[in-house]
Amino acid sequence: MTIMVRLHTELFAGLPGELFLAVMGLLFVAAIVSGLVLYGPFTRRLDFGEIRAGRSRRTRWLDRHNLLGIVTLAWALVVGVTGTMNELSAPLFAFWQRTDVAAMLAPWQDKAPPRPDQLSSPQAALETAQRAVPDMIVTSILYPGGRLGSPHHYVMFTKGKTPLTSRLFTPVLIDARTGRLTALVPMPWYLRALEISRPLHFGDYGGLPLKIIWALLDLVTIIVLASGLYLWLSKHRLPAAKSQTRPSSGIGSARILEAAECDRLADPVRPALRPDRRRRNLVVVLLGRARRAAACGRAPLAAPTASRTKNALITLISHTVAKAQSPSLLQACFSQHRPW
Repeated sequence: MTIMVRLHTELFAGLPGELFLAVMGLLFVAAIVSGLVLYGPFTRRLDFGEIRAGRSRRTRWLDRHNLLGIVTLAWALVVGVTGTMNELSAPLFAFWQRTDVAAMLAPWQDKAPPRPDQLSSPQAALETAQRAVPDMIVTSILYPGGRLGSPHHYVMFTKGKTPLTSRLFTPVLIDARTGRLTALVPMPWYLRALEISRPLHFGDYGGLPLKIIWALLDLVTIIVLASGLYLWLSKHRLPAAKSQTRPSSGIGSARILEAAECDRLADPVRPALRPDRRRRNLVVVLLGRARRAAACGRAPLAAPTASRTKNALITLISHTVAKAQSPSLLQACFSQHRPW
């Protein structure tokens, strides 16, 4: 268990590993936010949770990725933010010791630390701390001269008795010579936030059932990450093939070949309808598509991402061309809609 904790928290690299994982946590949070921004445009025409079974494998995995991602969005965001905060615990505690704790211990800075025979009883120090904070429990004691303590004080770490305050620690300073209470050290807001973030990140505040739920959500998050990587690799693996076949457009290779053959055989005026590519606009594209659809006796091929206005315009032009059955009328229609 210790090996897994070190691997998860520092990658066996100490503070550099913790800072590296903090950066990874920030990137994870940024990926979640960007996914939320992209979710609306990608799914605005789909029902919630819809998986397009008749589409390509990449499209089906995109639908699964979107569904699992939006379901676990809030949980993943909480885990990402709290994980980043946990990785910053060492720098935050060091900052607290150099500022608040150093200012509190400043009056003893020039005094010599007590000798071992001058120390008061640790039991007396413990009883003093318990009287100072009767509604809290003493969890640990740092003796004078310790690395994290003070050379002049016993440091008693106490915590509350309720489910919330049991995660919040309050240090108590006891004078090592006299055994008297020196101060209750208030924790700053950033350390309070750090203490609260730990149970939210690890899910250890609700017993075994909550840990099982956390484990299942972890597995779902891994699937979301893996599917996102697959979608990215499949998009960039064969850019040339993508530009020719467009697997996510829902038009199979047979329909593409059929459309190309209809273009070649049934569109004798197509060269006249193609102006310079830099000046091509939506009307030219729609007229050409409707012309080829009418010549082949089928509905026009509209991209799944076309807007409703665009599809309605395609249908209107298709009916016009189907009734006309004449290239001259098509040219007349084209000349009326020419934007230049």
